[in-house]
Amino acid sequence: MLSGAHRQPGIEASLPLALCGAPSSSSQREASEPREGPAGSAHSCARPRRRMAGTVFGVGPGVFILALIWVLTLLLCVLLSRASGLARYLVILVFFSAVIVTLVLLLFPRASEFPVPATEMKIVDTFFIGRYVLLSLLSVTFLGSLFLVLVHYILEPVYAKPLRVN
Repeated sequence: MLSGAHRQPGIEASLPLALCGAPSSSSQREASEPREGPAGSAHSCARPRRRMAGTVFGVGPGVFILALIWVLTLLLCVLLSRASGLARYLVILVFFSAVIVTLVLLLFPRASEFPVPATEMKIVDTFFIGRYVLLSLLSVTFLGSLFLVLVHYILEPVYAKPLRVN
């Protein structure tokens, strides 16, 4: 692209992004995920993938619910295996109920596989004036109570004991 003396580091990588209308600075490029097009070519004009909201380590709450169900199932199976009599056979019921709940959660998902793209929200602070009125009232109350603590506890007068008159 550019010849030897005029070459800047990283300029070749930013040119295709600049042509697509994407940010061309290195800090913004490193912060965004790599862009791949339908043919798998790097730096195409495809939109970057976004993570779903409410995920931890890339997995949603359903994985944690399933993990909790199976940890509780394992705990109940261990506890019930030490029981005697008919309670010992409840292990089978606990295991099959965990299998049924897992299958229901896996086969009937609540959300769609592809989330709806989020629109940009404009945050408007409607309680702006009320917040500052509340802050000023709390500040006046704090300063008044600080003055009362200063007068009644810290600067408490110490009276001299009267001399005995005999």
